This record gives sequence, C-alpha cells and structure tokens, in this order.
Amino acid sequence: MKTFFKIFFGSCLGVLVGLFILFFVLTGMIGSLASSATTSEDTAIKSNSVLHLNLEGEITDRTYDASFLNFSFSSGTSSIGLFDIQEVLKQAKADKKIKILLIDIDKASFGIAALNQFLDFIEDFKKSGKLVYLYSNGATQKTFLVGAYADKMYLNPIAGCEFNGFVLENMFFTGLMEKVGVQPNIFYAGEFKSATEPFRLKENSPENELQLTELLKDIQAEYLSKLSKKINISTDSLIGFANQLQITQAIDAKKYGLVDDLKYQDELLDEIRTKLGYGKNENLNFVSYKKYKKSITPEDNTSASNQIAVLFAEGEIIDGNAESGTIAGDTYLKHIYEIQEKANSGEVKALVLRVNSGGGSAFASEQIWRALSNLKKKIPIVVSFGDVAASGGYYIACASDKIFAQQNTITGSIGVFGMLFNTQKLFNDKLGITTDVVKTNPYADFGNSTRAWTPIENAAMQRDIDAIYTLFKKRVADARKLSAEQVTNIAKGRIYSGVDAKAIGLIDNIGTLDDAIAEAKKLAKLNAINVVQYPAVKGLQSFLEKKLVLIKKLRS
Repeated sequence: MKTFFKIFFGSCLGVLVGLFILFFVLTGMIGSLASSATTSEDTAIKSNSVLHLNLEGEITDRTYDASFLNFSFSSGTSSIGLFDIQEVLKQAKADKKIKILLIDIDKASFGIAALNQFLDFIEDFKKSGKLVYLYSNGATQKTFLVGAYADKMYLNPIAGCEFNGFVLENMFFTGLMEKVGVQPNIFYAGEFKSATEPFRLKENSPENELQLTELLKDIQAEYLSKLSKKINISTDSLIGFANQLQITQAIDAKKYGLVDDLKYQDELLDEIRTKLGYGKNENLNFVSYKKYKKSITPEDNTSASNQIAVLFAEGEIIDGNAESGTIAGDTYLKHIYEIQEKANSGEVKALVLRVNSGGGSAFASEQIWRALSNLKKKIPIVVSFGDVAASGGYYIACASDKIFAQQNTITGSIGVFGMLFNTQKLFNDKLGITTDVVKTNPYADFGNSTRAWTPIENAAMQRDIDAIYTLFKKRVADARKLSAEQVTNIAKGRIYSGVDAKAIGLIDNIGTLDDAIAEAKKLAKLNAINVVQYPAVKGLQSFLEKKLVLIKKLRS
C-alpha cells in the first residue's frame, strides 16, 4: 500500500509539473506571437542597413536548435544551417534596404566543404554590387580565405593570426587500456578502415598515414589555389609563409598582403558610415543574422505540384527513432515512406538526398538503402554530399541515379568494423569485482565482456564483419556499375577527397546541392519545380513559425 501511494502521488506530481511547464510554454508562445504582432515595426528592416552576418557555433547543413522550445538536449548547443545562410544572403542580395554585408566568423566552425559553399554564397551576393566587409579579432586560415572573397578584410591591430598549414591529430587509447586492464576485441574489413586504430595501435598505421596525407594535400591545394587567385600572391609564397611561421600577428598579415588594412572596430564603423552617407556620430542600422532570418517568410510548397523533395541525412546513422541531428533508421524510413506516398500520387517528381554523415549502424544503412531503392523505381534520386559521406553515409547513397560531391568531401570508407572490450582484468584485478555464469551451451554468453574470447568466437564475429563488407561492396558495384574486383581495389575502408572519388568512379560530378537539384529537375523532365525539405521542422518551433507567417499575412 505504501508503494501504491508513492507511485500514485509521484504520478500526480509528474502530471502537475507537466501541466505547470505546459502552461508556461503556452504562455510564452502566446506572448511571443503577440509580441511579434505588436512590435513588427520595431523589428522591421530599416532602409540603408548593414547585414551583420555574425556566425557562432558549428555550421551544419540544417539548423539544430538546442533551446528549450525545440526540446533538443542532445548536443547542448545550437548549430547554424548552411542553407539557412544561403537563403538569408539570397534575400539580402535582392533587398534594397540592405546596402552592405559585414561578415564575422571568428566563432564559427566550418567543415572544409561547407566553407567552400559559403564562399559561393558570398560570390553570388556580390553580384548585387553591394559591398562585402570581413572584420576579425583573431584570424585563422579559414578567416583569411573568406576575407579574400570579401571586398575588404580588416583585422584588429592586435589580433593574433594562424597561418601554418593543415593538421589532423588522432588520440590513441591503447596504452591507457593496458594500464587499466581492458583488452579490446576488434574486428574489421579493409586495411584503411581506421576507426578502430585508437584502440589497437599507438600511432597511425601506414595505411591511415597515407590516406590522411593525401586528403590533407588535396585540402591544402584547393585552399592555396583559391587564396592565391584572390589576393594575387603565389602559392609558393603562401607555403613559405606557413613553413616559416611568418604570419602570427595582424601586422604580419598586413605586411605580407593577406589583409587590406588594420583597423579598430570604431574605425571600421566610421568607414561604413561614410560609405552609406551617415553623419559622423549617427547610429548605423545594423541587422543581425538571426533578426534578418526571422524577417524572411518561409515558402510553403507542401501542397504544390512538381515537387522535388530534399531529404537531409545528417549526423550518425543509428537504429531506432531519434530527433534531428542523427539519421535514425526507423525515423528516416517514415520520411522516405511519406515521400513514396507523394511520389505515388504524382506530387513529388524527384528526390535529392543530402548526405552529411560519417556512417554508423550497418543495419539501419541497409534498411534506408532498401527503402530508397524502392522509391527509385518511381522517381529519380540524386545525391548531394556535404562535408563527409563515408561508410554508412556512402552506403545509403548507393540507391541513386547520380551522386554529386564537393571537391574535398570526405568520401568512401567502404569498410566495416566491430569492437567490443574484455574488462575482466579491470574488474578482477583493479576493482575486485568478479562474475560467474551458468549456461546450457559453451557460447550461450557470446558477446560477454567480462572474459576473454575464444578463437571460435573471434572467427564467428569476423565472419559477420566480412559478410557485411561483402554486401557493402556489392551495393557499391551495382550502383556505380563497377566490377567486384574494381570495388575491392578502391574499397578497403579508404577515404578519398571528392576530386579523387570522381576519378575512381565513386561519384558522378563535383557540385553543390543546387547542382544536384538542377540534375533532379533534368532527370524528372520538369520545366518548373517546387522544392520541399524533409524532415519538416517539428514541434513548437514549427507551430510558432506557421503562426507568425499567418499573422504577417493578416497584417499585410
């Protein structure tokens, strides 16, 4: 009876707390809507404005909001969507109220492919004839490249600088496991499959050293080529600057021609005031990225005809269901089935799958591949790779008609691994914990982590790994129209840049998401299209956005 009352009152308390939270959420929503409706004049974009593209955090394909209203606590931080940035710059390009673009990316984290697409966005914006400035309080190699695409790049006079080449550092835990008494049971197929190396080696294998070296060479070559052309300094000179650590301070960057000038922030603002015809002490009309993004009314093409569905597949591939930020097998099957239904009814005419993933669950990857393969029988499928499309990320792309990647998209890693740990010594010798089992068959406890594995168990696990690897290679061979021998030679768990992936037949073209959409339009033989994104924005965020759109329409 006491237990009953504990459960009963615990449940009541949970309901009350839930209702309490819901009350404040709804109150906040209503307040937000009312505020948006009543203060639209305060948030309106003013004439002669400067768009301050102040980006902070990780740049992912889509925005993932870690705030309370989005109920996303997985990462703890929000990201900024690359294609949200594109929409903002497209809008600002045509907006007569926006006169200058001021970029601040000191606190933004770009993948190399995302960075290159960002450069394309800047180039497109500049076609408007509007000035683009970049200002930095601490320049990295990323900053120098973006600044080269701006009309003017200024550094704070005492800013620190980083211009010393590219590096990839791996951390190895083999020594630690030896000390604490943990023995790894590692199985893999493909000598370049390096994911397990931190647990079985103490330094990079020759194979991993080779593939990482080749990848960094490609990244550096593209970086230097782009920067050299923009600032008219030879690649040899740029390499010399890096080799001798000649650019560590703002004054060095000015001396060697990597920036236009050194200015304090107030000097920059004075220059912008003069450009826009402001008085000396007059306040500039600054519009932040977040504010400008809120001013854009999202298009609702979900009921339109001639749809091209863009399905974003970003993050780790896992089994089951999960929110945005991962590719959960069951969740993604639902999205694909929804698109399948719309394809059957004639609404969706093509699919573009945007992949930005290093892989994960082989089972989930196969289920997603299967669903996409069935969909491909109805409509064309084109794949666009972002920063990375490796392992399972490449696997799911095999169910497509065409694959596009960026020049330095990390591509391939066609291989498989599995990893378990024997903690017997840790428990017995270090912690004093022992275990005992009773079983009907010798391997009833197959997978047990508190004892050493036998040769039979190791062989069984390796068979499973090899079987998945064989299937993976078959998916690639069928998709890319390559022989089994060709796939075996280029697989082995090896990663390639987008350029190298094209040379060996793993992708069709170097291109962006826009290029992939254009290809899907061509394959579907459409003259005009409506692009619809999947997964749709869910929950309270979606509710608020739709209500705000309705309010704007009512007031207009």
